[in-house]
Amino acid sequence: MEFLFVDVSRVLGDSVAARLASEALQKRWQKRKDAAEARRKELVGLPELEQKALAVEIDATLRLIMQELEEQRQLLRHEVLEKASTFAAAVAKQRGAGAVLRVDSALYIDPALDITETVIALLDKAAAQRNTPPHPEEVTVG
Repeated sequence: MEFLFVDVSRVLGDSVAARLASEALQKRWQKRKDAAEARRKELVGLPELEQKALAVEIDATLRLIMQELEEQRQLLRHEVLEKASTFAAAVAKQRGAGAVLRVDSALYIDPALDITETVIALLDKAAAQRNTPPHPEEVTVG
């Protein structure tokens, strides 16, 4: 039985599909962060007690935004890897391989068994066919 391998780090870091979705996610959350930070200007001229209360509220909002961003990143990562897994399975079936494993699970890999470039190309082709950068919630197996 032949095994094939995929470098998950490269799929997440090198694929245009993953980068575009990540950039879209980052822009969306940056707008929310900027809006929360802009509220700091409201602190000027307020009585000290109100300044402290508003500062606490702003800090809590920023923490929440960062927590939500991390949750969305994890979801995005999962969805990209799910799509990559579908493509890897298709390549394995074409090549008659019995399994696709992560590169980091092996001590040595014959380069001919590494299908990372193929998986990245398939992800990128799917993203290019959309003609628009994928929205983070839309990065799913299609």
